[in-house]
Amino acid sequence: MAEANDVSKDSTKFINEQVLKPTSEPITGTAKPLADQAAAMMLQDVRGFLQGTEQLLTIAIAKALADIEKTNGLKGTVALEKCESLMKTLPTFASDVNKSAVGISKEFK
Repeated sequence: MAEANDVSKDSTKFINEQVLKPTSEPITGTAKPLADQAAAMMLQDVRGFLQGTEQLLTIAIAKALADIEKTNGLKGTVALEKCESLMKTLPTFASDVNKSAVGISKEFK
């Protein structure tokens, strides 16, 4: 029975000194690798998004060109203009995500 009390006292002492210690500091050794991993994942996500967008735009442009060829219609021209507008925004989007990822990575040392 005395052994159980000793363990209890040791546990209480450990909890009071280590767990509830008001001056405890967070684990900082893993912050940088986690921040770098988050930044890398952001860039991979953008890469996947851009590849998917490229595939969708290829189909959309092909259909718009086919529409223009078959009907000489305005509908295909409007679709091409919308595709062009979307393509112009992609570099800005990718650049902004890249800047954010670099900022996250630099924030942790």
